[in-house]
Amino acid sequence: MSPILRYFELDVYQFAFDGALLIFDISESFPDDDRSILTDRVRRSSRAVYSSITDAWGHRLYEVAFTSNLVSAEAMAAETQTWLRFAAERGYLQENRANHLLALYDKIIDELIGMIADPDPWLLP
Repeated sequence: MSPILRYFELDVYQFAFDGALLIFDISESFPDDDRSILTDRVRRSSRAVYSSITDAWGHRLYEVAFTSNLVSAEAMAAETQTWLRFAAERGYLQENRANHLLALYDKIIDELIGMIADPDPWLLP
């Protein structure tokens, strides 16, 4: 396996980016009364996951900055799950879609926690 040279080669980044795209498409069907608030929140938090991963990658020279950005990404992934649960509870998401997205964000959180716990393989010398 060759070393990862760019942030978009990270599995966790790809999962987060794909999740945000799926959330964007799904949220188009949210009812108008919740669309302005719920749609904005779930889209914003899902985009913040992959953008925080990108920021972390740019800070690999400094462990504290690197892990801080990963912690932000993990927090945004958890917030995304909160909004997805709310949308599912309100009936805006089909159960199978909600379960798929929640599982995807569980996977993202697990990968981020692993990187936070052991940042050395990702840091620049």
